[in-house]
Amino acid sequence: MPDGYLIQIVNGKAGLASLEPEIEQLAANASHLNPFFAPEWLDAWNSQVGMVYNPVLLTVRNGDGELAGFWPFVEQPAIFGKGLWPMGYHMADYLDPLYLHEEPILRVRLIEGLDQLLNEHRFIWLPLLRKEFAQDYLRPYFARKRQPILFAPGATRYFIEFGEQSVEELLQSALGSKSRKTLRYTRKKMEEMGNLEFRVMSTQADVEKFLPEFELIEDASWKSSEDTGLFHHLGMREFYKQLLPVMAGSGRVQLSALLLNKKPIACELAFLIGGNYCLHNTSYMPEYAEFSPGRHLFLENLNRSADKGLKCIDFMQGDQKYKQKFGTSSEPIYTVSLFQKSFAGRVNHFIIGGIQKRRAANAMKAKLVKDEE
Repeated sequence: MPDGYLIQIVNGKAGLASLEPEIEQLAANASHLNPFFAPEWLDAWNSQVGMVYNPVLLTVRNGDGELAGFWPFVEQPAIFGKGLWPMGYHMADYLDPLYLHEEPILRVRLIEGLDQLLNEHRFIWLPLLRKEFAQDYLRPYFARKRQPILFAPGATRYFIEFGEQSVEELLQSALGSKSRKTLRYTRKKMEEMGNLEFRVMSTQADVEKFLPEFELIEDASWKSSEDTGLFHHLGMREFYKQLLPVMAGSGRVQLSALLLNKKPIACELAFLIGGNYCLHNTSYMPEYAEFSPGRHLFLENLNRSADKGLKCIDFMQGDQKYKQKFGTSSEPIYTVSLFQKSFAGRVNHFIIGGIQKRRAANAMKAKLVKDEE
């Protein structure tokens, strides 16, 4: 332990429970907080979705014994053994670890911890890794070790960095005159239909009170009809009902809505992390689609975020057109699979690599068909 950091692997639900106070402390002090490994997220996921999984927790402690790095996984079946997936992978947008500060050696120790985990596991699946961690740290380390690896960009992360330009300049560059005219027209038409109100819920009591309306809009949205909504996976409805009020109580959630005559017609769910507005989900009532209620709600939150002095609106994963239009910057999000240096690891590498190639080919075909339509 020449640099003062100690890697420890903690196993099982009892091990996770013993770490909870320290995870809270790490999340409160981390210079780089992933909202999807915040303690509230992990607790809700384990309570509502992850009951059947065995946790395997990668921890790094500093010379004072303080928890300085944390990366939670769950065991999954593998060929001739077991593999690891990130804990809470259902509906997460990022899955890179928590760490206390930006010191490079701390991130290196977390990656060395992955190397240790490969002694007992045939593979480790690491989707949704942000560019800096994946490209600058993880890939060079395992390239030097000649580790069997699958490394590919997946989704794209778009974000708005405030300070580069004013909101008005951003809107002028993102929206043509015709689009701005259409937005003025649809706003006016809604106002003619009755009282138009924007509402923000950020306290635990307000979020809990609004949850039935949030569920109603999410269930009615087009995402739900196409099985891509928040509640698509088993247990996710109960997960969000447990998560959102508690996370709001920690000041990490904002739920906003556009109401017409006191009826919510659009919702936006975001995490407030480190001065960033992390947009996790939008939904709207389909009968109001012609008025673009989701777009109007987003523009309201854009202005509010700028007025509050936030640093960034992070659209997180997804290449929807509105994210491409409004984003001032973008970068890939990576999917990485690491494999054990063994016969069993090579077999898993061969099979998983084949599955990923077929999925990529099918996704490309589907995109070409959609583009032709």
